[in-house]
Amino acid sequence: MTQRLKPTALLTTLYMTILFCITLSSQRPDGVRQVMWSPNSSWLAVAHTDGQIYLFDRQGHLVRNLTGHEGGTITIDWSPDSLRLASGGYDNLVKIWDATTGQLLQNLNAHNDIVAVVFWKPGGAQLLSISALNSNNFRVWDTTTWNNIATLNLGTINSAVWSPDGEQFAFVGTPTILAVGNSTTLEPVVVFDSHASIPYSVDWNTSGNRLVSGTQTGEIHLWNPATETALGVIASLDSPVWDVEFSPDDTRIAGAVGDGTVRIWNTGNFQEIATFNTDAEPSTVSWNPDGTLLAYGGLGDAASIAPNIVSSPTAMPLITNITASSGRTYQRGTLAVDQLPYTDRTYTFTQIPAALTGQEYIRTANADKALTGANFLTFTLTAAADVYVLWDNRYARPSWLPSSSWTDTGLTVTATDQTGTLIRRVYRRSYPAGTVSLSGNGLSQGVMYNVVAAPTP
Repeated sequence: MTQRLKPTALLTTLYMTILFCITLSSQRPDGVRQVMWSPNSSWLAVAHTDGQIYLFDRQGHLVRNLTGHEGGTITIDWSPDSLRLASGGYDNLVKIWDATTGQLLQNLNAHNDIVAVVFWKPGGAQLLSISALNSNNFRVWDTTTWNNIATLNLGTINSAVWSPDGEQFAFVGTPTILAVGNSTTLEPVVVFDSHASIPYSVDWNTSGNRLVSGTQTGEIHLWNPATETALGVIASLDSPVWDVEFSPDDTRIAGAVGDGTVRIWNTGNFQEIATFNTDAEPSTVSWNPDGTLLAYGGLGDAASIAPNIVSSPTAMPLITNITASSGRTYQRGTLAVDQLPYTDRTYTFTQIPAALTGQEYIRTANADKALTGANFLTFTLTAAADVYVLWDNRYARPSWLPSSSWTDTGLTVTATDQTGTLIRRVYRRSYPAGTVSLSGNGLSQGVMYNVVAAPTP
């Protein structure tokens, strides 16, 4: 889960590291600051403004509470083995807990302001903590000795998250910065400065090839950290997006929105697929490790301790039951630059028309390029769709793509191959929901085709 610091709406941007939006006159609101599932999915930890840390089971039953931080617990994070829990709060302390017994293992006193973010490095060898003040606010701890092994000033940071491989970390901060840092030097190596307003939250997907960020003015942005490019705006809302998180399978993004809703979007086509209305302003979301449950919590109700746990909707795939008569592995994916055309090659797509970007496609096997047969590839459409075949542009249109039923769209898709860059021409045909059968490729010297499906408008 993204570790983040939620700014107050009543203070100037010079103090954007004070947590959470004030909703009750000038008083700090009560409620849930953060929820987080343990990596083994057995526990749900809740950081609360009453200073406690509450541990719930998968059914939402309270199992144990830890006496956390004087003045309120702000941030929590699980160790990768689910045995320890780190926390930070208004008392300027970082605390390490034995999650099984509730025993306090360490009390780390190095920050001179509220500890707003704590997060374990994948593998568990280090813990990072971030405080509100700009001066030396970023600290790294050795989790064996608990020595403070590095101290940095990275400015005002609102949220931070490790890459899945632990080689990099991403953070967002004031004024409009999204940056990627090196995990060894801890210095920023890529800085995106493309937000129109202050980004409050950030998360890295499980595959490690996408970042998502949520902003003060309600935009949710998708990024490619490898190419340092913006991939689009998933949503533009009328309220701040306090927290965002990818589902474990990377197909969905959940967001805690300042209008009192928790929302879920499809990462392929950016469509909103679920909305949950809450009684208080939601500030935090957390998927359980298998993506079947989504927990969220918020501010505004002092009696609200238990988080909300809902069964999360899954985005119904458009393409299912993919079968090739060769028996080789074919996979469904989301079409985008840098994605793989084939399951047996490392080639990547380099240019995709806007009409096809984000749609589902079939990652075929290039070893099947010479095979023939009228029903070589079959798959099921769960809804009516336009089906596109990406054909090797060096070769004539095959007889099984006749102009009487397949339209030449005039579009092209490019991808790398062993000769450099290869162009694929795009042919389209509309199908109802049901089974689709396509012939074999039949090109001994060319490349295997790909298939894309887009819902019928």
